[in-house]
Amino acid sequence: MKLAIIPARAGSKRIKNKNIVDFCGRPMISYALTCAQDSGLFDKIHVSTDSREIADLVERLGFPVDFLRSPDLADDRTHVTPVMRWVIRQYRQAGTEVESVCLLFPCSPLIEPSDLQAAHGSFEAQNGSVPVLAVVPFPFPIQRALSERPDGLLAPHFPEYWAARSQDLVPTFHDTGTFGFFGTEHLLRCGETFGDRFIPHFLPRHKVIDIDEPEDLELAEILFRGAQARARAG
Repeated sequence: MKLAIIPARAGSKRIKNKNIVDFCGRPMISYALTCAQDSGLFDKIHVSTDSREIADLVERLGFPVDFLRSPDLADDRTHVTPVMRWVIRQYRQAGTEVESVCLLFPCSPLIEPSDLQAAHGSFEAQNGSVPVLAVVPFPFPIQRALSERPDGLLAPHFPEYWAARSQDLVPTFHDTGTFGFFGTEHLLRCGETFGDRFIPHFLPRHKVIDIDEPEDLELAEILFRGAQARARAG
């Protein structure tokens, strides 16, 4: 079974009910669900939640939740990798083997089915042996980072690169917090995190925003409505 897991625990603090908050007229999580479904890649789309409220909403949208997440895996310090492993084992106990997993975060309304399809192509090209992670370049060279000193002044975090030309610095990237593809055996042996080797799937910057604060939510809506307007304009 090719499985999409959308992790959606309850208890978000900075944006109440973030995973199901209204986003441009629809529950936030509905965009991830529709994206996964429209990609045509998955045999099962599973929302991993500890919340009966979220499960009921998802089921009303047409996505049955086979089981709720264990409360032991629902605190805000639990990494998502143990959650994915637990889901895989739950399906195994029910007699269903999971071949691969797409981890698709619920607050990714700017991701489109074509993004998943392209990343899945890279994953399949390596026979699923290496995870694919959606990434984007840092908007500025991280080697030019500044850190605040105890006296309140700023100083270069990497002083050895402070005089270097930006074009001479090695490009760096960060995880977008949107999605990734993983082989089951990789997930079962990789420890507490995803691992340390990935095939990159590069996303355009306008599809990437980490929605943690209310202003992030407002910016995501601006980007979403802008993308819709551009699509209508052809």
